[in-house]
Amino acid sequence: MHFHGPLHLKQFAFYLPGAGGSYERKGYYHAASQTSEYLTFMGNFGGQGSGVFSEAWGASLSFANAHGDGGASSPTILADAPVSGQADFSIFSSDSCADGSCGYIQPGATARKGFSGTSRIFLFEFSMPHDAANPGFDKPAIWLLNARIPYTQQYGTCSCWDFGCGEFDIFEVLNNADTKALSTFHLNPFGAGDPNWFKRPVDGPIKVLLYMDPSEGGKVSVKMLGGSDGSRFGNTLSKGEVDGLKARSGGLVSDFAIRRP
Repeated sequence: MHFHGPLHLKQFAFYLPGAGGSYERKGYYHAASQTSEYLTFMGNFGGQGSGVFSEAWGASLSFANAHGDGGASSPTILADAPVSGQADFSIFSSDSCADGSCGYIQPGATARKGFSGTSRIFLFEFSMPHDAANPGFDKPAIWLLNARIPYTQQYGTCSCWDFGCGEFDIFEVLNNADTKALSTFHLNPFGAGDPNWFKRPVDGPIKVLLYMDPSEGGKVSVKMLGGSDGSRFGNTLSKGEVDGLKARSGGLVSDFAIRRP
């Protein structure tokens, strides 16, 4: 899961199916209490305390610092503060890739496993304030990549991005200082976007649901859940809560059902 500022991430949670239609939390971040459970904050800052840098491949994955704009020598929790328009960081699980199950990884990179599963729920609480100190860098975004891309080269041509392994822009502001956020799939050479847009949360945090449903060949929904109410994302989502999350949007939703030809 990838983030670009200016953005203030307040909460993040990842869930997988449990018993009886419930979902169990498998990763959690809460900014105010500086809680991070089974998550690792990372970025393309190789050579800054961890990971590697080379002229051929650029900066590999590394641990990210508390502001998401540089590297760190060990896992570090994201601070409870807005990150700048030049910050670019990722959240992976805390599971190491040392068992070889992650596939090819750039030699020397610091790598952790992503968020696997065909049926998944992600919950976000965040705001996207303008960054007056960096007026030319005011395009915040939250997006999901196939983990094989950052394992090799996220910003470059040597990854499976060019072969269709996938990117999903969940909540992306495309134009500098704009207040419209879009959702778009990139499955090169195929793709799909929704011309409708979400309002960028400039003045205060909102809560957003990303639901990935394997039924009927695969469906993805991004839903606005409204403004923050101070509550924390729970350890378990009951079947009733899951059904409520799927239904609750007041029309503010982007739905995708993409089929490869």
